[in-house]
Amino acid sequence: MIVVNFSRRNKKGVDQMEISSGIRRAVTGIANQGILGGSAQGRLNEQLLTAAKLGCRECVSKYLDQGADKNVLDSNRRTPVMWAAAGGCDGSVSHLQEAGADLNRVDLWGWSSILVAAVRGHTDCVLSLIDWGADHDTPGYLGLTPLMASAREGCTKGVDKLLGAGVNIDSTDHNGRTALMIAALNGKEECVRQLVNAGADINIKDINGNGLAALMDQHLESKW
Repeated sequence: MIVVNFSRRNKKGVDQMEISSGIRRAVTGIANQGILGGSAQGRLNEQLLTAAKLGCRECVSKYLDQGADKNVLDSNRRTPVMWAAAGGCDGSVSHLQEAGADLNRVDLWGWSSILVAAVRGHTDCVLSLIDWGADHDTPGYLGLTPLMASAREGCTKGVDKLLGAGVNIDSTDHNGRTALMIAALNGKEECVRQLVNAGADINIKDINGNGLAALMDQHLESKW
């Protein structure tokens, strides 16, 4: 069984998949031997999912060339491109989109490839997915949009790209918070300035009646 740990965080607080090089070699070796069980096509599809999870773009390309299903779903309805985006492997995402993978699939909880890339701070993946035509404005998990996720992570390039693509700047999540409010709550001052300068509504209040100023105060209080 492949164990992927999403709990580890880097210095910027971004979740990372923790897989040791030894496990990577072992799992890749198993995949190459084709002994994961099931039919030949099933094994090939499993190998593609494994390669995407591990961020092995050469393996992704290899299994696509061998006829693996580019849109194969795992038990959580996650596709290879979702896993590649979650790991920030722009090369694997590129191979998959060139093969015609569906960039707009969502899993059981509403996560799309671009949303998970934005939440994990993988700006290059976000920018590439926008260029490749991925849906970048539809709310997903808990009402989050890629703009909200990018603002939360302080990804100014992602915010700029998404604003330029014409997303709804004042869309709200399940808490009634906009990208501007989320940026303020998380202390992302550059993103706050970006969004205000782009015309974000500064008067919206969330479901608890908190406006922009109150959320900024909450962030400052959390620093004491």
